[in-house]
Amino acid sequence: MCQGDAYFYATTYTAGNSWAWTVTPGGTILNNFGNYIEVRWNGPQNSNQTVSVVETGAGGSGSDSHPVSIIKSVLTCDNVVQVSIDQDGVSHIFPDNLLEGTYNTYDGFRVEITDAQGFPHGDSITCNEVGKTLTGKVIDECSGNACWSIIMVEDKLVPVFSCPVAPVEIPCDAIIDSIPGPLVYDNCDDSLSVTMLAYSVNNSNLCNGVWINRTWQAVDDHNNKSTCVQTLHIKPNGPIDFPKDKNWSCTQYNQYPSITDPKPMTDSLHTTGSGVATGVSGPYCQYNVLRNDDTLQVCGNSFKIIRTWVVVNWCTGAVITTDFEGDDNEQIIAVMDNNKPIVTVPAIILNANLKGIHPFPCTSTDFLPAPTVFDSCNDYTVKIFTTVGEAIYVNGVDGKQGGYVPHPGLKIGLQPITYEVRDACGNTTKIDVVARVTDLTAPVNICVEFVDVNLEADGYTEVYADAFDLASHDNCCIDRMVIKRMGEPDSYFAPSIEFSCDDVPEVMVVLRVYDCFDNYNECMVTAYVNDKVSPICIAPQMKVLPCTDLPADVTQDWLDGFGGAAYYDNCDATLVELPFQENINACGEGFILRSWRAVDNAGNISGTCVQYLYTTPASDWIIKFPADFFGSCDEIVDADSIEIVNFGCDLFATTYEDQYFALTFGDSACYKIVRTWKVINWCNFSPSTTHKVITHDSAGVWVDEEDYNNFSAYTYQQIIKIYDDTPPVLSYPFCQ
Repeated sequence: MCQGDAYFYATTYTAGNSWAWTVTPGGTILNNFGNYIEVRWNGPQNSNQTVSVVETGAGGSGSDSHPVSIIKSVLTCDNVVQVSIDQDGVSHIFPDNLLEGTYNTYDGFRVEITDAQGFPHGDSITCNEVGKTLTGKVIDECSGNACWSIIMVEDKLVPVFSCPVAPVEIPCDAIIDSIPGPLVYDNCDDSLSVTMLAYSVNNSNLCNGVWINRTWQAVDDHNNKSTCVQTLHIKPNGPIDFPKDKNWSCTQYNQYPSITDPKPMTDSLHTTGSGVATGVSGPYCQYNVLRNDDTLQVCGNSFKIIRTWVVVNWCTGAVITTDFEGDDNEQIIAVMDNNKPIVTVPAIILNANLKGIHPFPCTSTDFLPAPTVFDSCNDYTVKIFTTVGEAIYVNGVDGKQGGYVPHPGLKIGLQPITYEVRDACGNTTKIDVVARVTDLTAPVNICVEFVDVNLEADGYTEVYADAFDLASHDNCCIDRMVIKRMGEPDSYFAPSIEFSCDDVPEVMVVLRVYDCFDNYNECMVTAYVNDKVSPICIAPQMKVLPCTDLPADVTQDWLDGFGGAAYYDNCDATLVELPFQENINACGEGFILRSWRAVDNAGNISGTCVQYLYTTPASDWIIKFPADFFGSCDEIVDADSIEIVNFGCDLFATTYEDQYFALTFGDSACYKIVRTWKVINWCNFSPSTTHKVITHDSAGVWVDEEDYNNFSAYTYQQIIKIYDDTPPVLSYPFCQ
C-alpha cells in the first residue's frame, strides 16, 4: 500500500448484523458504511498495519483482520547481481533479487530488464542471455523512485540424465550398439554432446546370463558435465518369438519375390522378408535354429509355404516349439490373389448395321470391343452379355478379343452391356456399361442420270430434291433430301433448287440424302435446263400521220423515229425487224407496215408483231387560173399558164383546149383564142363529178381548197388576143 492511499475494505452484508471496525495507528477510518469502510494509510513507510472487524449478529459474533504493508519508497539496489538460468531455461527476476536492505513487502515494486542496446526483456531472462551483462531496474510504483543493478547471466546447471536404477533387460539377439543410451536433458542446450566413456562385458558363462556396463557423459554448451552408468542384462533362456503367419498378395510377390524369404520384416518391400524367429540368434544366445519349407499350390499362380521353425537350447538340450506368446513353431506364408481384376471398358457406339424389315426396325450386330483388363497375378476369362444374349466371340472362346452382338441385334438407343471378368482364383469383376446404338452407315444414293428441266414463263423453275432420286435407300430410314449446284458451298443445300436462265443448257447438281441419324451420302445429276417458252414481241403503237409528213423517200432511219418494238422473254432474246411494206397511193393515203420478230437464246421465235403507220390525205392547195393575154403573134408564148400550189397531197391533172376566133375589122386584134383550162383533182375525182366553172376574170382567178375543196374538177376560160403589126408576107399556111 502506498503511503497516503485510501482503500475500501468490506465484508459480506447480512441484514440485522452490526460491524465494529478498527485499524492500527498508521491508518484512519474515513467513512464507515456498516459492512464496509474507507481507510487512509498515513503510517510510516516500511511499516506493517492491520485492519480488523468484529461482526455481531443473532447467532453471536465473529472477527477477522487483514494485514496492510506501507511500501518503502527509498530504494537501494545491489551493484552487481549474478543470475543463473533455471532448469526450465528461464529465470524470473523479482524485486528482492536486486534490492539491498530490509523491506516489509515487495508488492508495489516492478522490475524492468534491458540489454546493452536498450532492448527491453521484461522481468525474465532466458538461455539466450547467458554470458551477457544486463541492466536490472527496480521501480517503486507509489513514488516512481528507482534503483539499478548490473546482472551477470550464467548457466551453472549440468545436464540431467534419466539414469536407470535397475538393469535394462535385453534379448540375446539384440544389437548392443543399437540400444540407445539413457535420456538426458539440459535447461539451455538442445543438442548436448553425449559420448560413451566406458564399456565393459561380463560373459564368462552364457548359460547364466551376460552383464554389460556403459558409462555415458553429457556436456552442454557452457561446459557443464554429468555422467550416467547404464547396465544392460541378457537373461539366460530369454524369450523366443516365432514369426507370425504372413499373407502377401501375388502382385507384391511378382514384384519382390524375396518377400517370402526367411528374413526379418522391414517397412520396405525392397528389403523385407516374411520374418524370422527372434531371441535365438546373436553372439550371446544359447540356441540353434533350423527351418523347413513345404510349398502348396492353391489356384492359378497362388501358393502357400508351410515354414516349420525348430529351436534347440544347447544349454538345456530342450527343443522349443512354442514361443513366449503361446504361438507354435509353424508359420504359414500365403501368396494369394484376392484382388479382383481391374477392368475398364471404352465408350461403346454400335452401328445399326442390320437393315430393318417392316415392321421391324434396324438393329445392330456390331462389334463389342474387348475390355482392358489388368490382373498382375493370373490369367482371366471375359464374358460379354447383351439383352439379346451372350456375344459371339471373335476367338470362339471368350471376349478377350471382343465379340459381336448376336441376332436379332440391339435396337436403336441406349442398351445395357455387361462385361464379366473372372481370374483363375475366381475373383470376378462385373462392369455394366451403356452402349449407344445408332446409325453410322450413310445412305446408299442412287440418282437418276439426268433430269430435264423446263423453265417457266418467269425464267425460273423450282424442282424438289426427290425429283433427282432414283432409288436411294438406307439401312434404317431416309429422313430428307437436299440439293445444290456443284461448286456451291454446303450452306446452299436446300429441299429444292430453283433453276434459272443462267443454267441453260445444263448444270451439274449434287443430291445429298440424309438418314434419320444425320448420316448422308451424295450423288451427282446432270440437269438439262430447257427454255421452251417463246418470246413475246410487242410492237410500238399504231401511228396516224398526215401525208404531208411523209418524206420524199421512206427510209428505215425515218421509220426508226416512230419507236421500236419491245419483247418479253423468260430469259433473253434479240429483236429482228423485217423489211417494211409501203402501201400509200398517189394521194398520200395508205399505210406503212413495220414488222418484228423476237428470237431468244434457245432459238424460240415469237409471233410477228406489227406497227401500222397510217397516212391520211391532206388538201391544202391554191390554183391560179391565168389572166387574159393581148400580144403579138410572136408573144403568144408569154401568155400566162395555170399555176397550182399544192401544200397537201392532192394529185392534179391540167389540160386545155383552144378555140380560135377571127376578129372583124375594127378590132385591133387579129384573132382571139378562148383557152379552156380543165383541172382534175384525182384524189377526190369521180367520173360523175361535174366540173366547177370558175368565173372569168381578165386578171386571172385564185381559188383554194377552202372554197372549192368539194369539187374535184374545175373549168376556166382564158382569153388570148393576138394582134398583127407585121405586114403580111404571103405564104402558106397562115400564121397560127
